[in-house]
Parts: sequence; C-alpha cells; structure tokens
Amino acid sequence: LRTYPPSVSKDIVIKQISPSRLEVRLKYKDGLDINESSFIYLSLTFDHRALDGVPAANFLDSLIRNIESI
Repeated sequence: LRTYPPSVSKDIVIKQISPSRLEVRLKYKDGLDINESSFIYLSLTFDHRALDGVPAANFLDSLIRNIESI
C-alpha cells in the first residue's frame, strides 16, 4: 500500500471537477405554468489530506451559484 504526502499547492488540492449527466425536468411555476428545467450534476475530487470537506463543499456551492446566475 502506497501513501502519498498531502498536496499543498492549491492547484493540486482540487484534482477534478466533472459533470456527470444532464437531466431535464418539468417544473411548475405558481401552480399554473409548466416549464422545462435542465439540471447537471457535478462531482468534485480533492485531496482530503490537504483540505477539509467543508471548504471544498463551499467552493462547489459557490461554483453552482455562479453557473446558475449566467
């Protein structure tokens, strides 16, 4: 079993952000209108030895808010 030291560079701590699938759902607005909404799922891979899960989750939440505001 190999062990690797934690990555200290911020460029290496977050290893990968990848989209998985696109899903289209019907969304009701005010109980009257039906709209199609697209959803995409993101996964984040990071080094747990160098970064706690809370900052990584906060980063992903911020990324999602920025994408949704486009």
